[in-house]
Amino acid sequence: MDLVILNHGQVTRATFELATVGLIKKHLERAEAVAHFRLTIGHDFLGVYLHWLGVTAKVACPLCGNARMDGDHLFQCTRLDEYPADDIVSRYWESNCQEAKHGIGK
Repeated sequence: MDLVILNHGQVTRATFELATVGLIKKHLERAEAVAHFRLTIGHDFLGVYLHWLGVTAKVACPLCGNARMDGDHLFQCTRLDEYPADDIVSRYWESNCQEAKHGIGK
């Protein structure tokens, strides 16, 4: 990802690599790119962030009741076992759907 920086009239380019998922390529589908971006920056609809915002009382996973509900937990959540463990995008969106069905923060 290139970033153009204007510094006292000089133009420089800086390349950044996202820590968790690597570079987000232009050809990714929108849903996949959004999931990767949200998981990388941590501003998502998972328990840890919602707790930080004050939306939920606990950081525990509302789907399985275990652990902290963050991006790393999506790999192990037993309520998402229908998706392969390495398919983080499907696990991310399914967790959002299940939370919406059951109500966030309940």
